[in-house]
Amino acid sequence: MNKVLVIDDDKSIRKAVKAVLVTNGYKVIEAPDAVMVIDILMREKSNIGAVVLDMQIPEVDGRDIHEIVTEYAPMIPIIIFSVLPIAEQKLKVRKAREYCQKTGNYDEIAAKVKSILPHPTSAQKI
Repeated sequence: MNKVLVIDDDKSIRKAVKAVLVTNGYKVIEAPDAVMVIDILMREKSNIGAVVLDMQIPEVDGRDIHEIVTEYAPMIPIIIFSVLPIAEQKLKVRKAREYCQKTGNYDEIAAKVKSILPHPTSAQKI
């Protein structure tokens, strides 16, 4: 349970979030869409300690992906990470563990992950 699954359709954002999390000692798996999320959960759910989830993903939005993660792995806490205001995020997904607004400063998302996974393992590329 020491990996963070970062779900965002924007590759540059996934890479930026991954870089911050790896710098903070976390292992990171990236997924651009729901199909990849399901595949990763089937293989890795016992190793995932937290999910960072964008709300606005084409084809299957963040609310639906939240439901998929909750169905496959209800024990994994989810952090919603979106350009939407926090109040709107909370209305769309009521049962996330944390909410974070995308501002371009990814230290806040690292702090949210630390609040869930306070003891990261040594950094390792996945």
